[in-house]
Amino acid sequence: MQYFLGYVYCTRDNRRWLKSKNIKLAAKPLGRPSAQAVEDHVRPGEQNPIEGKFEQAKNGYGMNRIRARLKQTSQSLIASIILVLNLVKLAGMTSLCLSFSANPN
Repeated sequence: MQYFLGYVYCTRDNRRWLKSKNIKLAAKPLGRPSAQAVEDHVRPGEQNPIEGKFEQAKNGYGMNRIRARLKQTSQSLIASIILVLNLVKLAGMTSLCLSFSANPN
């Protein structure tokens, strides 16, 4: 059995044609999702705190433009995301520290 992984033209006619040729389609089913699927859906950022931070770095700080294919570039991407998040956190703490050090009381 062959598999078809195209998602562009998954119309009913194309689905029927693929089924007649005994080709299995790996695409979303047509129609409304089941109640269980809607209930089990996890919003982005709620999956895991670490994944949420990666989304924050990618979407909030424009790091989604960085592409990685090799293991080494993926590792450097992860390191740069952690660096940016730490710098943002330190920048927020700097103003707090300066306000305490400027106050002689």
